Amino acid sequence: MKPLETHGVTKRFGSLVAVDNVSIAVEEGSITMIIGPNGAGKTTFFNLVSGVLYPDSGRIYLYGVDVTYKPLHARTRMGLGRSFQNISLFPYLTVLESVVLALAFRDFGRIRPGMLVRPLASYGEYVEEALSLIETVGLKGREHYLVSRLNQADQRKLDLALAIASKPRLLLLDEPTAGLALEEIPAITKLIGRLRDELKLTILMVEHKIDVVRELAEWVIVMNEGRVIAEGTPEEISRNEEVNRIYLGEGAGLG
Repeated sequence: MKPLETHGVTKRFGSLVAVDNVSIAVEEGSITMIIGPNGAGKTTFFNLVSGVLYPDSGRIYLYGVDVTYKPLHARTRMGLGRSFQNISLFPYLTVLESVVLALAFRDFGRIRPGMLVRPLASYGEYVEEALSLIETVGLKGREHYLVSRLNQADQRKLDLALAIASKPRLLLLDEPTAGLALEEIPAITKLIGRLRDELKLTILMVEHKIDVVRELAEWVIVMNEGRVIAEGTPEEISRNEEVNRIYLGEGAGLG
């Protein structure tokens, strides 16, 4: 039983077909990457898989269960986690408060009145678990930093901590290296690989940076104009003439 399968998934916005008859299957324990030019439909597809949007046609299955029209929180309970391209954090919470809140949200299913103003001591067992997650993503020593004080790379690490707080089995990462300086990317790449191995995750990831694809991807799905135009190993995709013409450019193969 595969972590994710889609069959003929299509999403229209008026006359624009943003996702066009997309059928994919993601292997257990793999790091699968979706690449393609801007406007290819990658993030819209992620929104369909995670339940932010519903398709106009087609079916989506998580671990063999049809979730096509199930809401986001139901998919989260089934083991789906997600980070977003544009980091959305509470800037005036500390790192520890942010992770504790994510853990409480995991168990309560929503942010209840008063959650944002309760003292940390009232969260009891969540604090210890939050400290462990913070150490896992490499933020130990910054527990009491305000999120607004973190640099972009550390905010990405915190975003990953929030994504794994729900104990996902399948993790969707939408451009986790976006906005990072070149020297910051290797640490995030290594962290993603380590999280996959240590937490036994399956990862589906949108990425633009070819070096990251070369480093992490075991299977690559290429989208263009809402359609899947190629699938294969990085080496196979690097030899695909259509992919090189549309997206990679001459001499920019993945191999």
